[in-house]
Amino acid sequence: MEGESTISPPLEPAENAPTDSTPTEQNQPQEKKRTKACPQEVREGGKSLLPLARVQRIMKADKELPIVAKEAAFLISMAAEEFIKRLAEASQKTSLDRDRKSKVIQQRDIASVVRRVDEYLFLEGEDVRARIDLT
Repeated sequence: MEGESTISPPLEPAENAPTDSTPTEQNQPQEKKRTKACPQEVREGGKSLLPLARVQRIMKADKELPIVAKEAAFLISMAAEEFIKRLAEASQKTSLDRDRKSKVIQQRDIASVVRRVDEYLFLEGEDVRARIDLT
């Protein structure tokens, strides 16, 4: 077996190798912080987080639309996702401005955003006022 080279596996650290900490530090229980991370929905390419069938059903409720194409429903769904995301982020910022410790978005935070931000002026109709208490 001349000319063959042997390759040795990479060295792995020993399981019982000494560490920098003392044995008493290793035996003490570490404090665990209880932080709850917000679940981040990851969208697959070409899919929406909103149920497409429900978006199509809402669109078909409009009698002026004779046919609802699947692609149109998908684009409406994506636009609705973006709208919800932006409104939620602006409301969260308002909530934090109001109370730094607050982790909950309240109805008044959403109403404040609708009143202050030009992007949401279309929500100031009478129908919407009654629903999110803008009076």
